[in-house]
Amino acid sequence: QTYFGESVRIVGNQPQIGSWNVEKAVPMETSEDAYPVWSLHKPLKFGIKTKVEYKYVFFKDGELSRWEEMPEGTNHSFETNNEAEV
Repeated sequence: QTYFGESVRIVGNQPQIGSWNVEKAVPMETSEDAYPVWSLHKPLKFGIKTKVEYKYVFFKDGELSRWEEMPEGTNHSFETNNEAEV
């Protein structure tokens, strides 16, 4: 859930999504018609047999306001079988 004035970014274990550095997190976008769905402006490419772990981070006024709430030590994850674009 986002709050008024927040933006969403995705950060994770792969360089394409910032290598867990929130300053390099990838911005997501939404619109009045699409909200509350957020999406990436362009696809991200991951190599063959790549394990991707990530979380959503929330920014307000250009500053990190909070991390996605998940049970401690857990992340979203998937593994690619072939080269993947998400």
